[in-house]
Amino acid sequence: MGPTGQRVRRAPSVQFIRSIEDINGIAFEDGIAAVEVPVELLPDLPLKNDFRGPSIRLQAVEASIRDKGFTPLEPIIARIGQKGRWIVVDGGHRLTAARSVSREFWTNLFGPKIRTLYFLLFETPRSWGKLKPSRKARERARLAVLNAREERFRPRPYDGGSAQTPPRHRHRASSGRFSRRAQRRE
Repeated sequence: MGPTGQRVRRAPSVQFIRSIEDINGIAFEDGIAAVEVPVELLPDLPLKNDFRGPSIRLQAVEASIRDKGFTPLEPIIARIGQKGRWIVVDGGHRLTAARSVSREFWTNLFGPKIRTLYFLLFETPRSWGKLKPSRKARERARLAVLNAREERFRPRPYDGGSAQTPPRHRHRASSGRFSRRAQRRE
């Protein structure tokens, strides 16, 4: 517990992605994962909301990367979407600048200015919601439905008539506006 009484989370360990197949093996701790990705894999990442249009801010970030290089001290924050894509929440300008500077030949002539990008991923309750479930998951769901049907149609012992009787239906003229019309006529 922290000084305010809230539960303190420990920082997740950084996972290094070497190939695009490693993305499926990312382990989340308390819904958060820290991932370091080489810049060469950037075009293959399942990103969304990652492109920023030309602006003064983007030009400043690109110039800074060209002059000083890119150090991944501050993570690019992304959440996992319903289709499993990484939806960029914070760091879109850094990501767009890193993508464009890494493609420049003359800037990277004596060595790459950008080697890796540091992502902080987090899951939400809706993450991976629209992905096709695996065969095992579909089988478990099918068995759960069958068990629920069996439970619903299983005969229950008579408990002495404590079940409620269905309510009697009233005639339409005895409720609402019909009864008011009848009262006006009288």
